[in-house]
Amino acid sequence: MKHILTILTITAAIFSGVNYAYAVEVGDVFYHDGTFDKTVRDDKVPVGLVYWVSARRDHGYIMTLDQPAAMTYVSAQSYCNSYVTLGTKKGEWKLPNAMEILRMGNERINGVSNTKFATLNAKLKTLPTGQELLADSWYWIESRGYGITYLNKYGFSTDAQNRNMFYPRCVKGF
Repeated sequence: MKHILTILTITAAIFSGVNYAYAVEVGDVFYHDGTFDKTVRDDKVPVGLVYWVSARRDHGYIMTLDQPAAMTYVSAQSYCNSYVTLGTKKGEWKLPNAMEILRMGNERINGVSNTKFATLNAKLKTLPTGQELLADSWYWIESRGYGITYLNKYGFSTDAQNRNMFYPRCVKGF
């Protein structure tokens, strides 16, 4: 019975046009054709990196590989809203909200800490166009022009100075 339900679930996902993600992990590469893989493949173009996955592994967040220069909030918002890469369309990427960007950094979950920031940066170094997240730098979040910092530590600070120059890192969900 379990196998029949699995087959029905896969069939429903295929016919409904939904991209169904199985066993995607933090650090998996997102490719131009909508697939994920743990390793860099020569036959595909990497366009993003998985940085957070739900406990059921059925949805998560992908960050862009590039790290643009610091810019104003209005420029960062425009940059992410119009960001396009092979296999994606305008409007698929956005500035992350506070929770989405904090998940790029180290986390404490139920008292257990990880070193996700270092893990993601190590993986970004292996990708042809990957550029590292910047430690202790300010990043824009989609929240009325707020910036956030301390991605590589536990905790964060925010700043609402719209005139400042912070970094954008565009994200999309899957």
